[in-house]
Amino acid sequence: MARRELGPAALRVASAVAAVLPAGDLVVGCSGGADSTALALGAGWAARRTGASVRVTVVDHGLQPGSAVVAAQVADRLTAAGLRVEVRRVEVTDRG
Repeated sequence: MARRELGPAALRVASAVAAVLPAGDLVVGCSGGADSTALALGAGWAARRTGASVRVTVVDHGLQPGSAVVAAQVADRLTAAGLRVEVRRVEVTDRG
């Protein structure tokens, strides 16, 4: 029996991403939440099947203590899934 690569929910996300994945290079922003992580993993799955190129930027908003550690953990998880990943720290202010 073949091993399933994705569970049903992940397959639905990845299939939806594949349906709208543009040709060429793609950058996916990821804050580490469930929705953006699913999008990044789905984009990686779809890109491997369509020949697109995906790079993920993990955004560390710095809004919570330990956010740099969380960003690094997310980057490690996505890298382990075969994605090219960079972490960017941003400063969130209350100005406009």
